[in-house]
Amino acid sequence: MLRFFRTLRQKLLTENQFSKYLLYAIGEILLVVIGILIALQIDNWNEKRITKQREIKYITELNHNLKRNLRQFESFSSAQKELIHNMSKLIEYNRNGLKYHDSLGSYFRGISWLEQANLVTSSYQTMKATGLDIISSDSLRLKIVDLHEVQYGQYIDLVKDVGLSLYNTRVQPLSRKYHDLAMRFENRDYIDFLEDRIIWKKDLVMITDDLKKETELLIDQINAELD
Repeated sequence: MLRFFRTLRQKLLTENQFSKYLLYAIGEILLVVIGILIALQIDNWNEKRITKQREIKYITELNHNLKRNLRQFESFSSAQKELIHNMSKLIEYNRNGLKYHDSLGSYFRGISWLEQANLVTSSYQTMKATGLDIISSDSLRLKIVDLHEVQYGQYIDLVKDVGLSLYNTRVQPLSRKYHDLAMRFENRDYIDFLEDRIIWKKDLVMITDDLKKETELLIDQINAELD
């Protein structure tokens, strides 16, 4: 096509038809401009496609992390409910005047353990470092940030701060004072401690279950975006 225009241009110049030559020159320029615009459009399309592929990769990995957190919540909540049950049984047996015997030992397992919230946020941190604006949906991006920065952050701080405070002020002192399980079972202040610990554990289960629901909602939203 360009060879054709060059040949035609030379012919027109030879024949001294400048006005026609000018029209063909403009046409030649327009062809070049159109070619450049097409090339730019293709580059833009390719870049958008690559960006979309990266977005899909990031939110898919994030989804895997969220599903792991769901299992963490379920396991943690289940463990706390079992502790609540065991402590309730100890309180019940104590109030009924039952004397301590070795079969009650299993009910004490885990009561003095310090609670820990282990959540997986590696994919979110990677996405955050790369740039959260890669997520094209504003509502999805805001939900991801809120869950990780606010809700997960508050949950981890709560479990850590309240759990550690109770451990230092109640669990350790009573464990040192009543180093024997029989002594713990037969002393009123330890039973009072169990009642307070049940209240904390119930609050913890409620908060954990609520956060589990929020995580499930985000998973559903990500799945809808992927579909």
